[in-house]
Amino acid sequence: MHHINYEEHVGPCFHEISVPDAIRMGALAPLRTLVVKANVDLSNVELKPNGRYDVVQMTTALAKSSAVIGAIQLHRKCFNGQSAIAFCGTIAFAKKAAEDFVSAGIKAAHISGATPAAEQERILSAYATGAIEVICSADLLIEGFDNVRAQVCYNLVETQSIVEAEQRGGRVARLDPNNACKIGKVVDFKYHDERRRNPPIH
Repeated sequence: MHHINYEEHVGPCFHEISVPDAIRMGALAPLRTLVVKANVDLSNVELKPNGRYDVVQMTTALAKSSAVIGAIQLHRKCFNGQSAIAFCGTIAFAKKAAEDFVSAGIKAAHISGATPAAEQERILSAYATGAIEVICSADLLIEGFDNVRAQVCYNLVETQSIVEAEQRGGRVARLDPNNACKIGKVVDFKYHDERRRNPPIH
């Protein structure tokens, strides 16, 4: 893996702050994490030498399982009306997840870096007004996504990257001037696989 030395390009870091410190300072909304044990078995999904799942196989298996149904049921019961982001890993799974939300009567759309700019703008504008309640993302969303309405993060696919986990959670930690009591919710879905040694970070 090629590592970039950012200090060579932008100079030394003069200040750094962690997410917990930013929350304590009031620069980010508080975060709460909910772990959902899903009745989904990924034992037949290929594990890479680094312990990570093959993302295509994993999301294909999840698309055929009840994983999204669990998120839909949770959304209806606990977070109805709140703006949410579901991290889905691949375009195919993001599209399927959005279709499942819509079929359940929840306004949703899928988006990725491959979504044409005009369509991205339409979806994000609708999300900003509440016309779309759930965005199903194939990745970390487009650069610069900073919608303060986002309150719930559904981690339908795992990550073993601390940076990516913080970026996901950060999507629902933006302060909302129209909601002074906002609490960001991060929902981690855990799937069964007896082969796993290292749990994901989410």
